[in-house]
Amino acid sequence: MIPFTIHELKLFAPVSLNGQATIAHLDTGATQTTIGAGAARGLEKVGSSRMRGGLGQRKAEFVRIPTLEFLGETFEDTTAAVVDSESYFAGVPFPVSLTLGAPILTARPLVLDFRRHWIGFAGGPLRPDLETIEAEFIKGLPLLNLRMDGHGLRAAFDTGAAYSVFNSAHLDEIGMEPEEVYSLEVNDPTGATSWLPVYRAGETSVSGIPLGPCEFLTVDLSPVEQGLDARVDFVFGANAMLTSGLVWVIDREHSCLRLVERGVDVT
Repeated sequence: MIPFTIHELKLFAPVSLNGQATIAHLDTGATQTTIGAGAARGLEKVGSSRMRGGLGQRKAEFVRIPTLEFLGETFEDTTAAVVDSESYFAGVPFPVSLTLGAPILTARPLVLDFRRHWIGFAGGPLRPDLETIEAEFIKGLPLLNLRMDGHGLRAAFDTGAAYSVFNSAHLDEIGMEPEEVYSLEVNDPTGATSWLPVYRAGETSVSGIPLGPCEFLTVDLSPVEQGLDARVDFVFGANAMLTSGLVWVIDREHSCLRLVERGVDVT
């Protein structure tokens, strides 16, 4: 386990890129790895495609990363989309070379301790007394059921979302009437930026475990649903994870998330 860094509700951790130590953004909501244009210089180009973010989309070139080392694991020949990371990570007081997406972050059971701010791949069999939450993994992204102010929601567990997001396309259908509290400027990896109102819900829980109050944005996530071919009512983001103060384990092999009270080891 190593410490992760939080800056403006974005999570970062050390990584080795072709033998060079650098910092990576951690995004379980990303279906692929992305790399900044500077860090991508000299890497083999392997094509181009359209890249979708929460607010927009753009065409991106792809390169091959020969070797990535993260949390003691080595990943070879990783394909990464080239993005304008300088604007997305503007204001971050350290250089960020790439964003690790779900394929790498969930290659093994990933432990995220939101009280002590530690991260690691599980070093052995998980304890049998952990709370198990059934999840569906689509393109590596975990989807789970949670409750908010008495309403059942299908939610994506997304460390890359600084703020949680309610899918505005489903707001009326679900019957939510959240309280607007303030506005916030947000951006996504495609470079799209927007000012959005922030809402607050009083009660959020998963499998009966209280997660505390939750602040969130509302955005039409229909394009995200189309890309996943799955319903997404809500994106459970980093702000809500930090509020929970719990230890979360993303266990893709067993199609579940595991949850334990703060400060308790999982193996």
